[in-house]
Amino acid sequence: MAKRSLVYVCVDVENMPAHPYAEHIRQFSKQYGQTCQTRLRAYAVDWTMREKPRTTFQHAGFLTLRVKPGDNAVDNKILRYGITSSMNRLCQQDAYILVTGDSDYIELVQVLRQLGKYVICLTSKRCKSSQKLLESVHEHYFLEELPQLLAQSHEILPAA
Repeated sequence: MAKRSLVYVCVDVENMPAHPYAEHIRQFSKQYGQTCQTRLRAYAVDWTMREKPRTTFQHAGFLTLRVKPGDNAVDNKILRYGITSSMNRLCQQDAYILVTGDSDYIELVQVLRQLGKYVICLTSKRCKSSQKLLESVHEHYFLEELPQLLAQSHEILPAA
């Protein structure tokens, strides 16, 4: 029997107000393979200013990781994590779910795809997202539509 893919979820809390959908993101990620708390990650520079998002993500089973301040600090941390985790499993077709609309992640998506990883992007209808990023991933969905998508059958249709 083939091994199930591992699923890595990275939420850029600085870029995307995703906490109201934390539980939906976790449920959605299970459709792509095995999840666990060490691979469900929400990143922010300062969680003290984001107490509600922090507790919401934690209750949904996410690690809430603090990033040292700096230019593109969260972006750089997620980039390093994505590349490191994918290099450790070169022969596996794992899935990466990026919750962001930031064009800084295009390079990560390109690397992951070159390594045979499947990349999904979740964005908000209320936030501007890079069209180039959305064109570079395998699938794109809106956070606001996750509840309806999960309520439907297991067949999920990509956002237009």
